Amino acid sequence: MVILGALAVLPCFASLIWYSLPIITSNDLYDIEMRGENYGWLCGTNSTIARYNGTDWVLSTCPGFYHINGISATDDGNAWAVCNGGVILHQTGTSWTTVLSPTIQNLNDIWMADYNNGWIVGNNVILRYNNGLWAVYSQAGMNYNWQGVWGTSTSNIWICGSSGKTAHWTGTSFTIYNTAAATVNLTDIMFPSMNTGWASADNGCVYCWSGSNWSQIYPITSNPIFGISFLNPANGWCCGDNGFISHYSINSWQSYPQVTTQQLNQVQMTSVDSGFIVGGNGVILQYGYNTEAEPASVGMVRAMFH
Repeated sequence: MVILGALAVLPCFASLIWYSLPIITSNDLYDIEMRGENYGWLCGTNSTIARYNGTDWVLSTCPGFYHINGISATDDGNAWAVCNGGVILHQTGTSWTTVLSPTIQNLNDIWMADYNNGWIVGNNVILRYNNGLWAVYSQAGMNYNWQGVWGTSTSNIWICGSSGKTAHWTGTSFTIYNTAAATVNLTDIMFPSMNTGWASADNGCVYCWSGSNWSQIYPITSNPIFGISFLNPANGWCCGDNGFISHYSINSWQSYPQVTTQQLNQVQMTSVDSGFIVGGNGVILQYGYNTEAEPASVGMVRAMFH
């Protein structure tokens, strides 16, 4: 009776893991943006766009045949995507359409602040959205292949790109900062707080902003790193080539066991126990609890009553 009483209060053991979701497309996936745990978008090659409804990823119909690099949404009825060749797509709740673009340069990433304000970065081009129109933003010394854009408001935007460059917008102009040697290409950028930021790079390093300058963290992999996501200054993830995943916690980066050999292009966390990664050949990884595996100690107790 004592043993049976102990069994009755055994907890349900669970572990947080990255695991593969069913394939919805064989196209490469390049970007994902979650606006909470139950709503988000992803995009990729061959006009691939899918929406997350809280349970499943559902493919959307897209006009034309585009290589889509970046996606951003303000709410369920206002999403944007950017493509090679300067193509800009807009979704207003029912369907995706192309909108007038002021460039034919490849567009790599997009961040929307609200219905009337947003930024797009691309190869030697920056676009600004204001009150219904996309226009080229011009500023001396900004001719780089910009790869990532991230912000919290219309007066706090960061971008990153080629030659180890980042730039910070505070409402009137960009201030350029160097992170590394000119041979390094920065691939993504994110700030979990005003004074702490991170950028990923194709040399296997990540770079940390401490409030006034960037410092290089030793190479955490021999693979290029393409995506980075932080929930707060003490908890973050990055992903890259050959299935590379790494977790930042307790002031250090620790590699995660390989789940896939595909190139992983972007990670987006929604909470400490929820997130997604997208990559080559349609791979979608989800982070969450796994209750299928039980500790050996529980198995031993079960064996006693077999």
